[in-house]
Amino acid sequence: MSQIKPIDSNGNLKSSLATYLMISMTKRCNMRCPGCYYLQQDEDFFSRQDITLDKAREVVRYYRSAGIRQAIPNSEGEVLLHPDYSAFVRFINQQGFKYKPWLTTNAIRLPKHAEFVARNISEILISIDGSTHEKYAASRGGNKALFNKVMAGLNAMVNAKRLTTSGPTIIINCVVTADRCDDIPDMIRLAEDSGADVIKFTNFHAIDESEPMRPVTAGEPETDSILQEVVNRNDYNVSIFLPSRYEDTAPPYDCRMLNSIMIGSNGDFAPCCRMVPEKKWGNFFTSIDKHNNEKLREFRLSVLNAAHREDLPGICQRCAHLSPKRLVFVAGEKKWYLTNKS
Repeated sequence: MSQIKPIDSNGNLKSSLATYLMISMTKRCNMRCPGCYYLQQDEDFFSRQDITLDKAREVVRYYRSAGIRQAIPNSEGEVLLHPDYSAFVRFINQQGFKYKPWLTTNAIRLPKHAEFVARNISEILISIDGSTHEKYAASRGGNKALFNKVMAGLNAMVNAKRLTTSGPTIIINCVVTADRCDDIPDMIRLAEDSGADVIKFTNFHAIDESEPMRPVTAGEPETDSILQEVVNRNDYNVSIFLPSRYEDTAPPYDCRMLNSIMIGSNGDFAPCCRMVPEKKWGNFFTSIDKHNNEKLREFRLSVLNAAHREDLPGICQRCAHLSPKRLVFVAGEKKWYLTNKS
């Protein structure tokens, strides 16, 4: 029996088959990371723009009735800066979704929210892009004091989870570039020492070729050697997702972002969480066809029908999510797997 595809031949995405609904609550951010894909597109991107709680609820009610299985309160910056974050999560958890939401955060404000998160979130991804304050600053900016705040947020989350019977999966998310793969073994040790459950290495996504930072690319001897060294061990106490390496891939092109519904903090749609959600993609509050408006249907088809990587939209051409495989270590089994899952 053939599997029903979430996107039909006209580019329409069926809500009940979508991976998830991701709704941005704010454009505020308390960091200005050099590799931020929003800042690569617009250096003045961040602002004090928030979605109201009533409008956020309206979006969720609509898609809940349309069959969405999971709703994620996200942001185009730092979601914990929104004053109604907790209230919105409570609302989502009252709607009977199949899955609880997850949280992605830079952890600076996490000590104030850790207790709530431990009780109401399925998993938390904490962004830490360096094993020391020097390495963190090289990737995200800031200083030792900032790094210590981030680590304090991680520690607060670990301690809050220990007070629950079934708290969230704690994931450290580390973005790596070609010149920072040597920090992967130390980041794994940081994850083990901190009490995290998982460490996930995400490949850097360059928006265009002018970006000086380079993604991890398959076939480069130095990075391949580091990754092989990591894979040679199977005694880790945390699960590990090594980065999907950027490489030439053959069509058909697809990723779970294409099968998801993304809405910005002013109601604007986006084809992917890495794209600035501008009005050119339509707006939830004004588009009759919602996420199946003409522009989004055209975008989906441009990805699905691309015969070569260069036929893809520019931002997709340099996305490592199109790379077909990544190595994953499952701590509970003490085994490595080669998987297509992102």
